Parts: sequence; structure tokens; C-alpha cells
Amino acid sequence: MNEQIAADSNASFPNVYSTVVWEMHRHALSLLNASWLKSDIQASVQWLQGVEGPERVDFLIHHGLAAWWADRLENQEALNSLPNHVTEALVAAWRTASVMYMMQSAALSQITAAFDRENVIYVVLKGAATREEAYASPALRTAGDIDLLISRSALAIATQCITQLGFFAQPPDSTHEVTFSRGQIDIDLHWDILRPGRTRIPLVPSLLARRVRGPKFWRLSDSDTVFMMLVHPAITKYVCSRHMGLNRVLDFLLFTQTRSIDWANVAQRLEEAGLKTAGRCTLRWIQLLVPDALISPVSFVTMIQPGKLRSAYLNYWIEHDLPGWLLDRANWLIQAAFTLPMHDKFSDARRAVRARANPESNRLAVNASVE
Repeated sequence: MNEQIAADSNASFPNVYSTVVWEMHRHALSLLNASWLKSDIQASVQWLQGVEGPERVDFLIHHGLAAWWADRLENQEALNSLPNHVTEALVAAWRTASVMYMMQSAALSQITAAFDRENVIYVVLKGAATREEAYASPALRTAGDIDLLISRSALAIATQCITQLGFFAQPPDSTHEVTFSRGQIDIDLHWDILRPGRTRIPLVPSLLARRVRGPKFWRLSDSDTVFMMLVHPAITKYVCSRHMGLNRVLDFLLFTQTRSIDWANVAQRLEEAGLKTAGRCTLRWIQLLVPDALISPVSFVTMIQPGKLRSAYLNYWIEHDLPGWLLDRANWLIQAAFTLPMHDKFSDARRAVRARANPESNRLAVNASVE
């Protein structure tokens, strides 16, 4: 039997407060390991019944899980056991997800074909890639947009390929990505995985060099996929804020449960980026939500574990949902007191601060590339 992920020595079990905070999240992910005994089905159906049923469906929709729930319950002939209005809401979300998937897939095929013709080296990132690898039906995993990663040197030709397909560039306000829109389809074109300065070394060249070809497009290698799943939401979604969709947690669990992950390689990626602590924070939150579904070697946890004091400090933020409470009230405090300590060394944090303090030159270059 695989070693189960080791809890922190100073926090073996989630405290009572964190249990209450994440109760809704745990219910939303409860179908992941359901054994499909009669009691499992009844518990899932019961959670969506009563006066709180519509609110809970809205929660599932917000976190991109409604279509997945509808499919899982339908397979067990339990969907029609719900109140009619709950069933209708889940089925509507399921249909919407299916239509959006078809539209996004068609657009992605056009873009990747254009990239291949022009020899643009790219990978599809995040949900749009993971759903093709980890889900029984990719349409069950909703994606608000399609994320693509290229090298900075390919930005001009990639922009040309996308705009020739009828997409319009949004005014760039980022130092590492630009958004293109066509109707309901949004494409986020990245030339870095985070704001410049966040990682210890430039990672895009190595990520693109290790890419693998899937059935439909190029994607990150398995180790790099897990690396991205751990790092990106830690920095950009503040680990557990309401911007961190639970579909990202489901992505991680389904992907790692169905692939043979080289965890030593993942740890090496985190070390190279100077973001082992960030990866551990994401892992800690997933551990709080679904401890029985999270499988990872103890050796991996040991390799990315920060010191006891910093671990206790960051765990307190996560277990008490301080990022969620402070979001849009004091984002600067989250960034200064939560995400900066996720950098492994003081020099890493200092580099990130300096880069953020002087982003204008990079933004001007981006504007010139997409105009």
C-alpha cells in the first residue's frame, strides 16, 4: 500500500475551527471516494435536499463541480432522487458545461493547428489540459478560459496566429499574460507561469522542453503538471480563498491517483523555483479537505516541508481561512504576510518584491508585442 501523506508533526489533525470552516468544501468533494454503498448515495442526496439544497447547488456551480456531481449521481441512478428544482439545476449546469467544452475544444483545435503550422512551441495549461487526461468525460470539468504557455520570444507570432482566427486582444495589464476573446471563448496566453521574479530561475524554457504530446495537443509533463497544480494556486489564488475553485483540488486528486508520479522530480521542480513552501501550503489545504483521497509519499512531504515555525504560521492562515476573510478587504496584507513567506528563502521573497515594484518596462514591451 502506498504511504499516505504525513501530517505536520505540530498539526496532526485539523483543529475544530478548520473543520467547521471547510465543512461545505468537504461535502462538495465527498463523491470522490464514495464506495457507492447505499449509505453513500443517501448521504449525497440528503446533502442536496431541504431548504439549503439550492444554495449548495450554487456552491457546486461556483466551484465547477456541478456537472461532475450530475454525472456521478446519474451513473448511480440517484439524480432523480433529488428535489426537481435541484435536479434541474444540476442538469442545466451539466448541459452548459458540455456546450462550453465543445466550443472551447473547437477553438483550441484551431489555435494549436495554427501554432503547429508556424512552429510555435506551446503547451496547454491547467484545467483545459487536465480534463483530457484525468476525467472520464472531459466536458465534466468546466474551464472559464483556455490557458496556453509559450516563450516570450514567440509572443508576436502567437498573437498573430490567434488574432487571425477572429480573437481580439484585451488591453494588457499583466507582466506575464494577455487575454484574447472571441464571443464566449477566452484565451489566456502566458509567457511565464507567475509574475516575473516569483521564481528563482526562469522556468518556461525547461517546461516547454519537457512537454509531451497528448491525443489533442501538447501539454506539460506529468511532473510539471503536478508542480503547476501546487504552485500556481498558492500564489495566484491564495491557496484557499474563494477564487480557488474546488475543481482545481479535484484535478490534483484525479491526476495523481491515475498517474505514476515521479514525486522526487516534483520536489526538484519546487526546489528550482524556490517555492517548496508554496507547494506544501497547497498540499496542506487539500489534506484538510480530503485526507483519505490524498496519496503522496512521506518522503515528498519531508522534502518540501518548511521549518516548524513557518509551517505553524502558514498552517494557521490556511486552517482559519485568513486569505478568504481578508480577500478584497486587505489583499496587500495577504500578499505581504502570506504569499511572500511561501518563498523558500529571504532572497527569493526580496527578488519578488523588487520585480513587482518595477513592472512597467516589461508591461510596455508586452503592449508593443500585441498591438
